[in-house]
Amino acid sequence: MVIESSAGRWRALPENRRGQLLLVGAVVLAVVIVVLSLVVNTVLFTQNTDGQRVSAEVNNVDGFAFEAGKTSRSIMLRVNHAEYNRGVDALTENVTQSIGNYSAALGRSFATSGTVYANVSYRKTLRNGTRLLQTTNRNFTDPTNSNNHDWDVIQSGQETDIGWYLLNVDLRNVSADQANITVAGDTTEFLEYSMNRSEAGNGNNLSVDVSDSTGTLGTANCTATGGRVLVDLVDGEGAFDQCSFTGIEDHLESPYTVSIENGNRINGTYSIVTQTVWSTPPQWSFTFPDCQTTSTPACSTPAVWNGSVNLTYRSSAIQYAQQRNITVYGGNT
Repeated sequence: MVIESSAGRWRALPENRRGQLLLVGAVVLAVVIVVLSLVVNTVLFTQNTDGQRVSAEVNNVDGFAFEAGKTSRSIMLRVNHAEYNRGVDALTENVTQSIGNYSAALGRSFATSGTVYANVSYRKTLRNGTRLLQTTNRNFTDPTNSNNHDWDVIQSGQETDIGWYLLNVDLRNVSADQANITVAGDTTEFLEYSMNRSEAGNGNNLSVDVSDSTGTLGTANCTATGGRVLVDLVDGEGAFDQCSFTGIEDHLESPYTVSIENGNRINGTYSIVTQTVWSTPPQWSFTFPDCQTTSTPACSTPAVWNGSVNLTYRSSAIQYAQQRNITVYGGNT
C-alpha cells in the first residue's frame, strides 16, 4: 500500500490507512525468505575472458535476479493495496510504472559502480485475483443488510484460495461479547476466530480465541494503537508483533470458505484478496459489487495474483536475460 512519494500526502492519510500501510510493509519484510517465483526462460552468455571474473559476474547476476524478483513482488503487493477504485487496465499501468521506476533507480546504481546494464520490466499479468473490501468503518454484518449478523463472506460453491485477510478493527466499537469468523479449508478442518474487547468491553486489547475441530488452540491479546487493532488472519499476527496466533496459511489447505457470526459485535474495515479470477460483473456482485460502480461500504476490485517480469543484465563479461513469473500471494504460480 504505498505509494505516496510526498510526505504531505502521507500525513494526509487517515490513521487507519497509515496503519494498514505500515502493516503491509511489515508483512512484505516478513516473507522475503519465501520462494518468490518460478523461472520460465533464462539465457546466459559468457565472454571468453578470465574465469575468476566470469565467476564473480555470475554471482552478481544471481544476486541481481534474486533481489529484482523479491522487489518486484513487493511492488506488486504494495500497488495492489494502494487503491481500490480502478479496473484491470489501470492496475496494470500502475504496476508497470512502479516497476519501471524501480528499474530506473536500479540501473543508475549499477551504472555508478561499473560498466553494467541492468533492467527490470513488467511483462504481463498472469492472473488477476479479486480483492474484497469493506471500505468504511461499520459492523462486520452483511453489507446488503445490516440486520443480518450471521452471513457468508465466501460461501460454498465460491471456494477459493486466500492470500490476504486483514482486519482493521475499531476497538472502541467492539463488544465485550464475541464475534466469530470461521474459515473452512478443503477438508473438514476449519479455524474459528472469536474476537471481543478485553476487560468486559473496556480494555485496550482485542482478544482473539482460536479453535478448530479439536478444541481451543490458544488465545492472543492484540493491543490497540490509536484505538485500532490490525489483525492478519493469513499469517496469524497483529501489527508490530503485538500478538500472534494460529494463521490460516499454516493450518488449513485451500480452497476456503468464510463465514461471520455475530458480526454486529465487531467494527472496522477489512480486505481479503482471493485467487478467484477478476470478472465484470464480479462473482460476488450482489454482496461485493465492482468498486468503480458502487457507493456501498463493501465492494470488489482486481489485484495481481501472479505477474511476470523481464530481467536483463549485461556487462563486458556476461549477458543474461530471464522471464520470471512471480507469485504475489500464496505458494502456487
